Amino acid sequence: MKRTDTPLQPDTATSNQSGDDTSVHTNATSVNGVSLSPSVQKHIGNLLKVSFQDLLTDPVPDRFASLLNQLEQAEKKGK
Repeated sequence: MKRTDTPLQPDTATSNQSGDDTSVHTNATSVNGVSLSPSVQKHIGNLLKVSFQDLLTDPVPDRFASLLNQLEQAEKKGK
């Protein structure tokens, strides 16, 4: 079975129910108990999304797809 190059998708478990990826966990605290405001958390999240957008849209490299196919075949033989 040949894999097609498909972009990675964000984890839907961290999205809110409307499908919007902008949900913010407001209970994030550091070791000393200081928390970031929701607006700061959202801003950091947006910066991270911009920084890593290429990773989400780039296809899986052929070498990794080949390794994944080999792993799947080995698992099928083991069953």
